[in-house]
Amino acid sequence: MEHEIERFACGLPVYNIREDIKNILCNQGRVLLIVAGTGSGKSTQIPQYLLLDDIIDPSQKILCSQPRKAAIYELSSRVAKETSLNNYCFVNVPVYKDGLRPSLDAKINFITEKHLLDCIKQDPTLSEFGCVMIDEVHERTIYTDICLGMMKKILKLRSDMKLVITSATLDPELLLNYFAEFQAKKLEIPGHHYSIKICYEPPFSGCK
Repeated sequence: MEHEIERFACGLPVYNIREDIKNILCNQGRVLLIVAGTGSGKSTQIPQYLLLDDIIDPSQKILCSQPRKAAIYELSSRVAKETSLNNYCFVNVPVYKDGLRPSLDAKINFITEKHLLDCIKQDPTLSEFGCVMIDEVHERTIYTDICLGMMKKILKLRSDMKLVITSATLDPELLLNYFAEFQAKKLEIPGHHYSIKICYEPPFSGCK
C-alpha cells in the first residue's frame, strides 16, 4: 500500500513542479500563485511539500483554507492517509459540528476560510504558522477576498511568513500585482486528462 500511494503521488501533475515550489518560496519570493486544474493533486500534495521539503521552520505549522466544509474532510482524510505511512500522522481530520471547530495542533491543518479569519482575529500574526495556503481562489467568496487582504497585512508584519494561492482557472495577474511587494511568483500546471473506462452490466434476464 505504501509504495502504491507513493507511485500515485509521484504520478500527479503537481509533482513536476515540486522543486520549483521549494526554490521560489525559499529563494525568490514569499508569495506563490499556482494555477492547476482539477485532478492535478494541488490540494493534497502541496501542503505535504511545504512541510516535508523544509520550506517552513520545523517548529511552525501550516494552514490550508478551503471554501467548502465537505472538501475539508475529504482532503484531510486523504493527506492523513498519505502522511501516516510511517506510524506518525501530520494531519488532523477536522469535524465542523454543532458550532465546534477542530483544534489546530497538527502540522497540516485544513480549515474553512471563515475559520481562517477567526484565527487571524485571535492571533493577528498567526504566530504558530509558517505558511498559509488559500485553495480554490477562483470560487471568489467574500471570505476569500478578506483572507487575501488580511494575509497581505501579516506578510508585512512577518518576514518569515509564506503564502501559497491555488486556483483552477483564475487569471493570476491581478494577484501578482496585489502581492508584488513580496516578489510574488506564479507556476502553471498544464491540464491533464485521465483515461476513463465505462463498464456496463449485462441486462437482466427477461428484459426486452
